[in-house]
Amino acid sequence: MAVPREAIRNRVFELMGVSDSRPLRITTNPEIHRILKPKEGAFDEPGARNAAVRSFDYPLTQAGDLSRLPIEFQNEWFSRKEIDEILFHDPKILRLERKTGAPGFLNLIRDAREHALLLRSGKAYSEEWKTLPPEHIQKGVVAKAGEVPTKANEFNAERVAAELVGQADRGVRPVLFDVGTGGGGTLLPIIQRIAKQNPETLKRLKIAFLDVMPAGVEHVKKELAKLGVGEEQMVPMVLNFMDLAGVEGFEATLEQGEKAARNDALKELEKLRGKVTVITSGAAVHHVSDVTPMFAAFNRLLSRDGKVIMWDWGHHRTQAPQLRLSEMHRAVEGVTEGIAPKQRDTVVAMANTWMSLLGYSRHAQEKVLKKMQEYERKGKPFDFQKLLATSRVQLESFKTARLNRAYNEQSPVALFHEGHRPPILYKDAMQRAGLVVEHVKYPLVTRQTKPTDTENLLYFIEARKK
Repeated sequence: MAVPREAIRNRVFELMGVSDSRPLRITTNPEIHRILKPKEGAFDEPGARNAAVRSFDYPLTQAGDLSRLPIEFQNEWFSRKEIDEILFHDPKILRLERKTGAPGFLNLIRDAREHALLLRSGKAYSEEWKTLPPEHIQKGVVAKAGEVPTKANEFNAERVAAELVGQADRGVRPVLFDVGTGGGGTLLPIIQRIAKQNPETLKRLKIAFLDVMPAGVEHVKKELAKLGVGEEQMVPMVLNFMDLAGVEGFEATLEQGEKAARNDALKELEKLRGKVTVITSGAAVHHVSDVTPMFAAFNRLLSRDGKVIMWDWGHHRTQAPQLRLSEMHRAVEGVTEGIAPKQRDTVVAMANTWMSLLGYSRHAQEKVLKKMQEYERKGKPFDFQKLLATSRVQLESFKTARLNRAYNEQSPVALFHEGHRPPILYKDAMQRAGLVVEHVKYPLVTRQTKPTDTENLLYFIEARKK
């Protein structure tokens, strides 16, 4: 009897929580959910999330799902074997196995599990971001991160604008695609620069931009219009990165009202294939656990000699739950020019940045950083989540006792896993996707940069179509 591949996949997707649009905590098998989201709690309740959103606190109140971590590091954080044990002993899957008795049945389950983990990371990010207003990004993320991301966007804008103007001067019709446009923090500085310095290029420019947030896409449309961009020049798309990367099955996680808009956006995306002259992105591509399919999509979209010019957050904090800073004094790998921070500096800087975003007081931040230094001197590993949990102080961000109590009862950073990865992993993924990486650097790092500075976290990559 033929192996019912689709039936196996559908059941695995159901158990992994990616078979419909309901929240992951409802759709997932409870045992699997405990493995992938061990800190489910107060911040996943709608009331707590809404309170955080209204107060413009950092928005990632549903970000605890371990599927969101870089695929390269996931095995350090959760056990695939434990998930497989649950899948292999599921009564419906066992019936399918008995019915077919086909060899390779377990491999089919494992393949479906990997597919479902990728879809789950996309669904987790969608649950977090798609309902946010663009001003939340500005007040809850950009403002709290300080001026450094703004500097990264300015650096990126200078490079992208120069490339687009050069293309126009050579007679090429420039087509810019901003991936993960958010509130326009990366795209708008590019267009502002071109509008001011090369208005003729702006007239010829086609601008595509994609995000999962409908409010963000609408906001960017209005801001582009203010800069003189005609509606016929814009290609706005409300899509998840799973759709951009062409990962099959993500449409099942969408609500009915989202599907028509998705289908329209996919048609526009297909029209761009082979025509985009520059793809840009800022602090966005890490919102997917496996970036290789994303970069393969970039390669399909780019025109001949097209370029990727982007920046992102990156650090070594995601490597494992426990880290030994005393063994991390090597420079960050994969940097092709400029100064590379030490691996341990990226961990320290990310710890410091997270605490700022989460609303920890300066006193609490110093307390945690001092403890990290102590572990480093002794050569001992440390668990950043536990360190934060020991700093049971009133958080400046949350004004209510209930939210403060929730933060102290749960380990805060357990709720804030991100797909941040060091640049060597982006470089490797780009090369696997057929792109040629030309530059990797930390443009804001100088010899005066301190280990706690956010500059250690922001790297720039430039690649081209082969």
